[in-house]
Amino acid sequence: MYQEIIANIFSNKTRFILSSIGIGWGVLILVVLIGVGKGLEDGIFNLFKGFAVNSIYVLASRTTRPYQGNPAGQQIMFSEDDIYMLKNNIPSIMAISPEASVRQKVSANNLSADYEVKGVFSEYFEMKLLNTSSGRTLNRLDEIEERPVVLVGSNVAEMFFDRSEPEGKHLTIGNNVYLVVGVIKNTLLNNSEARQIYMPYSVHSTTFGYDRKFPILAFTYSEKADFNVLRQRFREFMGRKYHFDPNDDRAFYFSSVEEQVKAFNSLFDTMKTFLWFIGISTLAGGVIGVANIMYASAKERTYEIGIRKAVGARKSEIRLMFIGESVITTFFAGVVGMALGFAILKLIGIFINPTEMLLEKPGINWVTSAMTVVLLMLCGTLAGLKPAIYATNLHPIDSLRSQN
Repeated sequence: MYQEIIANIFSNKTRFILSSIGIGWGVLILVVLIGVGKGLEDGIFNLFKGFAVNSIYVLASRTTRPYQGNPAGQQIMFSEDDIYMLKNNIPSIMAISPEASVRQKVSANNLSADYEVKGVFSEYFEMKLLNTSSGRTLNRLDEIEERPVVLVGSNVAEMFFDRSEPEGKHLTIGNNVYLVVGVIKNTLLNNSEARQIYMPYSVHSTTFGYDRKFPILAFTYSEKADFNVLRQRFREFMGRKYHFDPNDDRAFYFSSVEEQVKAFNSLFDTMKTFLWFIGISTLAGGVIGVANIMYASAKERTYEIGIRKAVGARKSEIRLMFIGESVITTFFAGVVGMALGFAILKLIGIFINPTEMLLEKPGINWVTSAMTVVLLMLCGTLAGLKPAIYATNLHPIDSLRSQN
């Protein structure tokens, strides 16, 4: 039976090629869409690798509700005492740090420019996962001993030290001199850090005199903690201290890396569903084309079907002949389309530099490939179903008369 199916396919090469084009094109489109979508997804999620997933950034704002005699519009600012209070009273907070920022004139080697200078605890680097191209990040002793040291971005290093090694050299920030202990490694993931300068918060707050008040803090929390519960407890403690409504959800703005990851996961799940819909819709057009061509073939072979039935061919054999031919045609076309799709993805990957764009090299995993193969087999069966039913229902005498 299978030998007859293959022989019949090769005896009608033009019909086979025309049947294959639609299926091959549909599979190619599906593979390319899913592959590029996967590359975009990987590129976006790489951005989050620069942050601990269980980290939260909190921006203090103004109250929007009157509370216990205090009017709305009260400006909230954090202090060091708040940090210790929160860490001591909310066990799920693991590491916490201020993020105080001032803009200062920075100079070295007869060059000067304005840069943002941030004061942070050493724990800050447990939330923002920065790598250094040379030297180190800030540590606990820098904070305790109030060492005049700085960690600088790559743009700062290139600006003042050109191609020489910045580590161990000095920068003048404002009216004070600081030792460079490390340079942040520049990648697409932390490109915004290229113009940053970090110093111990103890030095930062003493030097720039802003009463140790700051609008941003960051912390990590235990894996078992619930973000919504943690956020409410945070508001309650701060509300009691600063006398504002703990249910005022605009007094603080919370940016949770975990929640952002969940949001992007949901987005990409929707996008993948949409891409599969487009690919399957294109593939469906090819299946309809194969079904029509196979149906036309069945009508042309009415006399042959009559002879087969007259000599005792069973209905199941007739049905298998057309469905088998359709499955083989569909599968072959799909494999060719898949191979071309992989080749296109490889070609696209040659021109992609993940360090310069939010796109990883596209590709298809084995699960997707297996799903595509199963889909091809299903499509082949569906495409051959209509002509198989037609051929099965033909009466042998009527089929033999069609030759006249």
